[in-house]
Order: sequence, then C-alpha cells, then structure tokens
Amino acid sequence: MDANQLLDAIGMVDDRFLVTQKPSAAPVRRRLIVLIAAVLVLGLTVGSALAVSQELPQLTEMFIRILDIQTHEKPPEGSLPVMAPSAPEETNPTVPELQSINVVDIDGQVYAHYFRGEGSVQLFEGGFYTYTLLGEAFAPETFAFWEFQKNGVVQVESRRVDTILPYDGYEFRILFDYAVLQDQLCVMMWNELIIGDLSRNDWFVQAVEGRTDVVLLQLPVSIGTDYTNHYFLLDLETLEVTALFDPALARSIRIDWLTPTEDLRYALINGVEEQSVTADDWLVDLKRMTLTKVDDLLGFTAPSPYFMDDRTIITEQWLGDGFVNIVRYDIPTGGQTVLLERVTRANASGGYAKINKVFGLLYAEDDSAELIDLRTGERKPLTGLGLVGKTIKGSPNGKYILIAQPQWATDEVTSKCYPNLGLLDPVKGEMKLLTRDISGTAEYLRGWLDDETVVLTTRNANGSYYVLVYEFVQ
Repeated sequence: MDANQLLDAIGMVDDRFLVTQKPSAAPVRRRLIVLIAAVLVLGLTVGSALAVSQELPQLTEMFIRILDIQTHEKPPEGSLPVMAPSAPEETNPTVPELQSINVVDIDGQVYAHYFRGEGSVQLFEGGFYTYTLLGEAFAPETFAFWEFQKNGVVQVESRRVDTILPYDGYEFRILFDYAVLQDQLCVMMWNELIIGDLSRNDWFVQAVEGRTDVVLLQLPVSIGTDYTNHYFLLDLETLEVTALFDPALARSIRIDWLTPTEDLRYALINGVEEQSVTADDWLVDLKRMTLTKVDDLLGFTAPSPYFMDDRTIITEQWLGDGFVNIVRYDIPTGGQTVLLERVTRANASGGYAKINKVFGLLYAEDDSAELIDLRTGERKPLTGLGLVGKTIKGSPNGKYILIAQPQWATDEVTSKCYPNLGLLDPVKGEMKLLTRDISGTAEYLRGWLDDETVVLTTRNANGSYYVLVYEFVQ
C-alpha cells in the first residue's frame, strides 16, 4: 500500500483500504461490538517552521498516526423506554432531571456516556443546564445546572439573578441563571420581550474567563435615532456595577459589540464612527484607557480582528482584489508576522477558514488542506482527510479539532446525523476516528464539553431527549 492509499485509508474517504480485525478480548464494561482497524502510520518528514516578521512560514510535513475505531455502536433510540413526564407541583415544581443511562467503554479509546432528560437542555463547557419548557413565560420556573464527571453528572448549586437596574433613564430587568462548572462560571440569560422598544431589551451578560465573582454586562443606550452599548462588570454577590471604561472614551462610536481579553487588559470593540457608513474595529487599552482604530494600529485595512490570547491579535489584511493576508500582531511590542499571503476566504473552491483562536485551515480545490498553527506559523498538510462537506470544530482551548461526517437524517430532512466522529491532535499528528452504527435518526452536534469530549443530542416524539457524550481518551 503506497502513501496515497494510506491517506485514503483514514476512514472518511474509501472503505476498501480499511483492514479490521476482531479484538482478542473485550473489556467487561463494554456493551458494543467493536472492530479495531489497523493503526496506519505515515512516516513523513517532521520539521519545524517559525514565522519571523513579514516572512512567510515554510510548509512542514506532518507525521500522522490514525487509530480507526470502527464500532457498531447503538446509541439510545426512541424505541427504548423513556421517562414519563413529571407533573410539577404547585408549590414545589420538579427540577428537570438529567439521568444517566449507561457508560460504554469502546476498547479503552472512547467512553460513550448516555443521558436522558425532559424539557430542554443547553450545553456549557463543563456541564449542562436543564430547564422546563417555557410556554407563555420568557424564563423557566425550574432549572438546574449539572457538572459532567467521568462516572455521570452531578447537580450543582444554581443561582438566579433577577434585578431591576436603572441606567440612562431606563429600568432594565436583568435576569439570568448561573453556576460554576469545572471551576468555570456558566451563565444562561433570559431577555424579556418589550413590545415597542426592542432595542432596550438588548442587554447581555457573559462570563469573564478565570473569574467566578463577576460577569460582563452590556447595556444598550439611546443616541438619538440609534443606540450604542455601554459595558460594566456586575458583582454577583452585591449586584454592584463598575464601568469597564468611561463611555466618553468612545462617545463618537456606535458600539455594536465588545470582546475583552481574558485578563481584562485589552478589549476589541466593533462599531460605526459618526459620519461613517461602514463598521470599524478599535483596540481599547483598559489599563491606560486609550482607544486606537485597529487599521491605524496595524497600518492597513484589517477586517475581522480577534484575540488569539491576552496579547495577540489575529486579523486579515485586506488587499483589495479579493485576496487577504493572515497577520499576527503582538500588542505590547507592535510586531507583525504574515502567516499566510494572498489567500481567499473559504468558498466552494477553497480558501482560508478560522477553526478556533489558534488554528486555521487552508483548503484547495482538490480537497487537500493545510492546518495552520497561528501561534507559530507552522503549516501541516492534511491531504487525504476528505474535509469537504465535513463539520469541523476546534476545541475550547485549541488543543484538538473535531472532524465530523454529517449525513441527512432519515426521519427529518432538515436535520443531520453523524456516522463518523474524528478527534485530531495537531501537535502529536494523531487522529482517533470513531465510526458509529446509527439508525439515521436526527441528531444535533452541540459542540464541546471539554477539550476531549463532544456532545450530540437527539429528541424523541414524546418530548424527552437523549444526550450522547463521547469522551476520547488521551
């Protein structure tokens, strides 16, 4: 088998190159029929490339080790027994449960955790939020946060903030639920629909990375016929608010959104300056209280900048002819590094696409692709993975990349199911591919529970739902 055949044998392209064998012994906890494919090792040259200012990084070939876990997994389906709907009591409504059905060991490589619930569920990094169906209300009467643990889920202390906050001549009703899951604050907000003044309902709260005592609060403020946003830190115990920066610093800008660094040292704001008809971006130094347009900071037109970390901005450099450069900018030193030169944004024939804060993909028309490490500029070819048509999601901390194979569900033409889930480790050059024997029932790929764990859900006709959690062992 030559190199091209090995690349095809990864499992998402051509099944005729897969070699499977029955395991000699099955773990006691395993409930699945498991076929283990041969481990495919591509012995390619390993190198390194670190981009320097205004120099393009060199292409580095990737040593790829693929473990193809071909299973005949049978996730829970609607035909299995489901929970009977719980009748809420008048004075003590039942908290919506999330019940564990089973934990399945897939040859020590993947653990499948199956849960069942009622009402609705929302995924957070570290756990889940369950709540009763809303009906006429704009916020649920009962809710619960659940922390994911390796042997199941545990309900944790949940709290609700429901307060009236006067600001700018208006009283905002701020209502959200929160809990700490895996040492991280998780927030579920509920906005009341205010007829006739929809802009005033556009408040927003979000967790601040590394903080469990405050949330970032956004409040809309009228500026004539339009409105801007002001930003505050809201103390969860005292409900006191502190301005993130003086609104006068950006008084000439209609701010649409703001993104802070995790250490609250800098923030990026996007909005429209007075007399302008186009959106721009500004960098706010929250220590020095300065405001600088990103285009002026970098010396070129820079659409869609974002923070890669607390001191680094990744942005496009618009070249004006349909092409862009991908540039890394170090805020304290002002140093710039061109990571990719003259590429298009991802489209039907190829181009560049962001995966998460630290990785991007460069596609070609022949279905080949290169993985770009935005921290170092290193480029690794992923030819043979068959990425066109796949769902690709980077993990929260940028450690892994999920490559999921979607197909249309048999029972709902507007939804999909996922027969293949692949977890790629870009640093090790290794991917674990889980092949699922599914019925074709509609599934919803919710995203990441943590850096090694992905979540799908599927709903039954009677209103109950299943949560399917796949933990890849590293």
